[in-house]
Amino acid sequence: MEEAYIFLTVEDATYQELAEDIFQLSRDFSDGLAYTTYGGIKRFVDERGQVQLTLGAEWLEVGDFHDGLVKVRKADGWYMMDKKGQIVSEAMGELAEKC
Repeated sequence: MEEAYIFLTVEDATYQELAEDIFQLSRDFSDGLAYTTYGGIKRFVDERGQVQLTLGAEWLEVGDFHDGLVKVRKADGWYMMDKKGQIVSEAMGELAEKC
């Protein structure tokens, strides 16, 4: 059986389910978003479990958000992407190293 994750929060010592989506991989939250995968689909979700960004199959590697940007890799190189999914630059310098 594959391992799966679901987002939960603690309120008044009870668990409240935040999302119906189950994820095969989920990283810790960084800059308000967590990287998740399920069925090969790569997404970032917020603390409520709502999908904020979905990435296509062309993105081979994905980092975590820092200062509003995430480092992502396609076959032709590394790029910096914002929370709207827009490429803002090639990944270079100090910020790219942090992501």
